[in-house]
Amino acid sequence: MVTWDAGSLNRSTMTLPATTFTPSGHYATISLLTVSGASAKQMFTCRVVHTPSSADKEVNKTFGVCSRDFTPPTVKILQSSCDGGGHFPPTVQLLCLISEYTPGAINVTWLENGQVMEVNSPTPPATQEGELASTQSELTLAQKHWLSDRTYTCQVTYQGETFEDSTKKCADSNPRGVSAYLSRPSPFDLFISKSPTITCLVVDLAPSKGTVNLTWSRASGKPVPQVTPREQKQHNGTLTVTSVLPVVTQDWIEGETYQCRVTHPHLPRALVRSTTKTSGPRAAPEVYVFATPEKLESRDKRTLGCLIQNFMPEDISVQWLHNEVQLPDARHSMTQPRKTKGSGFFVFSRLEVTKTEWEQKDEFICRAVHEAVSPSWIVQKAVSVNPGLAGGSAQSQRAPDRVLCHSEQQQGLPRAARGSVPDHRGHCGAGRADWPGLPELDVCVDEAESETLWTWTGLCIFATLFLLSVSYSAAITLLTVGTHLQGPGQGRGLGRASRAP
Repeated sequence: MVTWDAGSLNRSTMTLPATTFTPSGHYATISLLTVSGASAKQMFTCRVVHTPSSADKEVNKTFGVCSRDFTPPTVKILQSSCDGGGHFPPTVQLLCLISEYTPGAINVTWLENGQVMEVNSPTPPATQEGELASTQSELTLAQKHWLSDRTYTCQVTYQGETFEDSTKKCADSNPRGVSAYLSRPSPFDLFISKSPTITCLVVDLAPSKGTVNLTWSRASGKPVPQVTPREQKQHNGTLTVTSVLPVVTQDWIEGETYQCRVTHPHLPRALVRSTTKTSGPRAAPEVYVFATPEKLESRDKRTLGCLIQNFMPEDISVQWLHNEVQLPDARHSMTQPRKTKGSGFFVFSRLEVTKTEWEQKDEFICRAVHEAVSPSWIVQKAVSVNPGLAGGSAQSQRAPDRVLCHSEQQQGLPRAARGSVPDHRGHCGAGRADWPGLPELDVCVDEAESETLWTWTGLCIFATLFLLSVSYSAAITLLTVGTHLQGPGQGRGLGRASRAP
C-alpha cells in the first residue's frame, strides 16, 4: 500500500496497478501526487507498506521542493494621479500590471479588504515580447470608496501559485521631514513700532492624535510669556505650526538668546532652534531712488526702484511712503539681502505707481530702517516728477527753472522745512530766499556732492598758496643774486641814483 503524508492533498494522489518484471517475478508500481505551485514549496513523504515482506515492512521517502520550469509574473498596482490642488477626481483608476512571465493561463481577481470584488472589465489577452508575456487589469473606483481608507488587492493565479500586490490611499501626509525655523525681529518692530517679536515656524508635520508642543526659553533663565501656537493644515495634508513670542527691545539689543523647543509624537527627538542679535561690524545703508524712463513703461503706470547697499548686518526693513503716508507691503516687492563683493549687503525694492499719482507731483519716499543708523534708525530718499523737464522725468540735479530735492532726509522733519535744515546725512543749504524767482521748493545738495565740492575747493586753495610761496621765494633769490653780482661800487651808485630828484 502506498500513501502520501500530504494532509488534505491525499485526494490528489493516484497509484497505478502493480506490474510484473520478468524473469525475476518482482512487481513494480507508481504513485502520483498532484499539488499546486503554492503547495509545492512544502515537504512531502511517500510511505510504502508491504505486509508479505519478511523484513522492512514499511519504507518512507521524503521529497523537497519541486523545481520551477517557468518564470513567475511581476504584479504591480498603479493609481491615477490627483489634480494640481491635491484633490482626487470623482473616479479613481487602479491599473494592475502583470509582466514578464512565461506565457500561460492566468486568472486575475480584485479584492477589497480581502473580499472578492465584481469587476466588469475583462483582462485583455497577453502581449508576448520574446519568451515572456505581459498583460494588465483595470479597476475603477468611486472617489468615496478610495478615500474610505480601504485596501485594494490585485491577485493573480498562475501555474497553481498566487501573486499579488495591494494599495490604498496614502496617509493624509507624506512629510519630507519636519523642519523648524526661527525669524528674528525686524528693525522696524525693534526701533520704530517698539513691538518686536520672534516667530518659531514648524512645517511638514504629519497629523496625529498627539499634540505639538512649542516651548520658549531664554539663555539667561529669565521668564518668557506664555503663548499659544497656531496650527494650520496645508493642501498636501501636513500641518504648519506657528508661535509668536513678544520680546523686549532692550533685551534683544543687549544680546539675549531665545530658544524654541518643538516636541511631537512623530519626532524621534525634540527640535531646538535658537536666535540672538547678529554680532560683527555695523555699517549704515546707502539709499538710491530712481524712476524708469517713461518710454520703457506702459501708459498707465511708472516703476520706481530703490537700491539699498553696503549695510551690515543683513537685518533691514524697507518701506515706501506716498506723500509721507506709508504704503502697504503688498504694493511693493523686495529681494532678500544679498552679500556684496565686499563685506556688506544689498537689497532692491520695486514699487509700481499710477501715472496719475506720478504726474500730480506726488512724492514717493523709500525708507530703510537699520540698527547702524544712529540715532534715528532711519535713512530715506524721496523722488517725484519734475514738470520742468520733457515727459515729466524724475530729476535729482538742480536746474534754473525747477529744483527737486532728492536727498536723504531726517525722520520727522516737516516737508516745508527740509530746504533749510540739514539732516544727519544730506546737506540742504538753500531755501526760497536764495532763489527769489522760484516757488517754495527744496534745494538740496546730497552728501557726496557736498564732499566733492569741499574737496575741490581745498585743492584749489592749497595750489594757490603753494604757487604764491614758490613765486615769493624765487623773487627773493633773484634779488639776492643780483646784489652780489653788482659789487660795492655799483651798489653805492645805485644808491645815489635812487636818491637823485
